[in-house]
Amino acid sequence: MKSQKRRGGSIVFTSCSRGDKIMSKESDIARRITEFDWSVHQEWARMRIKTQLLRMELGAQNAKQTRENVLNIGRDLENSLRRWAHTLDTHRTVQKDLVTLQEIGVATYRVLAEEDEKTTDMCHTLDGQEFSIREARIGINLPPFHFHCRCRIERGGELVFAKVKMQPFFMHLQEQFAFDNETIELMQKLKDALYAQYPDATQMELDWRFMRLLGGFVYDEQDSFRWNQVAAIALSRGMTEEEYFTNVLGFAEGEFRRLRYMVRVQYQIVSEIAKRIPPAEFFDSYMQNMSLAFGKNWDVRNFRDRVEFSRMWVRLYDSLQGRGDFAHQMITMATHLATDLGNVSDFGRFLTGFFVGDRNRIEWLAGWLGDATIGDPPSFGADDYIADLDAANIVHIMRTQGLSFAEAADLYYNQIIAERTRAEVFLEHTPFETVVSEIFRELNPIHPRQLVELRRTLSPEEVFERQMHELRRIAIDAYWFIRSLERNTHEMWRG
Repeated sequence: MKSQKRRGGSIVFTSCSRGDKIMSKESDIARRITEFDWSVHQEWARMRIKTQLLRMELGAQNAKQTRENVLNIGRDLENSLRRWAHTLDTHRTVQKDLVTLQEIGVATYRVLAEEDEKTTDMCHTLDGQEFSIREARIGINLPPFHFHCRCRIERGGELVFAKVKMQPFFMHLQEQFAFDNETIELMQKLKDALYAQYPDATQMELDWRFMRLLGGFVYDEQDSFRWNQVAAIALSRGMTEEEYFTNVLGFAEGEFRRLRYMVRVQYQIVSEIAKRIPPAEFFDSYMQNMSLAFGKNWDVRNFRDRVEFSRMWVRLYDSLQGRGDFAHQMITMATHLATDLGNVSDFGRFLTGFFVGDRNRIEWLAGWLGDATIGDPPSFGADDYIADLDAANIVHIMRTQGLSFAEAADLYYNQIIAERTRAEVFLEHTPFETVVSEIFRELNPIHPRQLVELRRTLSPEEVFERQMHELRRIAIDAYWFIRSLERNTHEMWRG
């Protein structure tokens, strides 16, 4: 038999078979689980034993009674330990199951109780009920509900859209590019807003918009016309970036400014455009930009404000340096997906030689080939090496395995490059010979006529080294890019 009693305005459930008291308050079981300290229970037992011995000395009871009472205290302590161990084990198991359900995109869980004579009223009532994972509360709708609770959880029937499965993906972004929590949350908000604004769009279209908008924070300012031709336009016609984010996607002005600033400053730091100690002539500009993005209202004439900015800037710089170029990776991947979606303009095809060359040329020039050959001389930094190879590798996984950006990035960062270098993965789908021939074709380190003569007298290996020697003279970054691939390095190698 089970009953319920009312004490002090709250209901306490009791089970006559076990006598377990179940408080219908989250603060009780949840707090005691998180603050459990076995030493407290040991001290409690010692105090009880001392009390029994003191009573014996005062003649309140004989030695036999004292010995029995001490043994009972020991048994109580042992039982308390066993009950606590079981309760904590239930807590750990349920929390692990909850994380697993979130990662596979399940929105709800179902409570499973052990139905027998030991089952409490609360566990019996909650058995089979389904609850939202986001609203899970220990002791209220999530086991354990009491000490020695045996309840478990299983997958509920409600699934969520891909945006919930994005959470591990955003954790990878944070690990790879060192963005702070607020920036990551704004990126999650951008993804959610795109799902809500374009409910009929394909996953590829949503991924393209996400990449194109974030990459556009940097590259639309540098050369918006060229990128609009090859990566297409994600903004609504006639709108500025700020108008699109605030009017269409529902961002507050401060949120837009913060997200745009962090993407842009990450690019400037990893590209070594921005300096750890701002030059005197640019100090006020650095300070005003951060003040606007972080809502600080700093005054460039105020000494304390200048000191606060300097400290924040150095911390930000140190956290972001040495990473891949996030904006570059996003715009490159957006270009890849634009070719799949058919969004590349005719003029964009003409600009990249698509009419007379390989279809991959658009994608190559947006990434590794453009970095290795465009400019006088071309600039191909360590940040570009990471961004270009990761972009090509992740898109290749998306295409060959039919995965979304989130799923492909999760697979790539969590499994593939945990065992192999990004160069090894890249060369599996883009042969080393293709990379070399495309770079030599663009830069012509040796005149074609002279090359013909060399091929008559030298071996292919010797001709290659001659070309590499000349390439080092005219485009040293392209030279080190090829050498890095040749050595299968995970990061750019420079001898």
